[in-house]
Amino acid sequence: MPKIVDVDEQRSGIAAQAAIWIARNGIETLSLRNVAAAHGCSKGMVQHYFTDKEELLFGALLWVTGQYAEREKAAVEGLTGLSRIEARLVAILPVTPTQREEWIVRMAFYVRAALTPRMQSYIARHVAAAIREAVGDLRQAQAAGAVRKGVNLTQAYRGIIATVAGIAISEIVSPNLLSPASQKQMLRNAMQILRG
Repeated sequence: MPKIVDVDEQRSGIAAQAAIWIARNGIETLSLRNVAAAHGCSKGMVQHYFTDKEELLFGALLWVTGQYAEREKAAVEGLTGLSRIEARLVAILPVTPTQREEWIVRMAFYVRAALTPRMQSYIARHVAAAIREAVGDLRQAQAAGAVRKGVNLTQAYRGIIATVAGIAISEIVSPNLLSPASQKQMLRNAMQILRG
């Protein structure tokens, strides 16, 4: 009897191997052959799910994004207002080795996206959705008095996520320069712009 293959599981497993490869060996060495060897399958199998290196890179980013989404969902469970925003952002800070590796993948993708309209479009949609969700939470916090009146919530949140990205870049280029506690404190400092 032929073995039943879970297509989503196979695709996810290959994308995970690509993300790990990028984080540990760099995007320059990413290839369908290397990922196939790491995943324990043939290059042809990888090509069945990802036609080329660009598609594989995109798959790695989507896998990393999914990992964050699961972590974020657990982190914000039952929270509201600024606590919810802070938990969401701590879930993406490079405070663990895994989260640091995820940022290496994101940064590799962002550099490629500068020259690839499809990747730019994905990032724009993803960021817009994240900002809409966060601004909704901030409006609730503002109505409850936790966020001061008159703050441009979209602009303030963009500044906060720019701080998160800056922290991530610092951690990537200078590992362990910023302790997890320091990263979290920098995030709290950036969030001060919101408080009444």
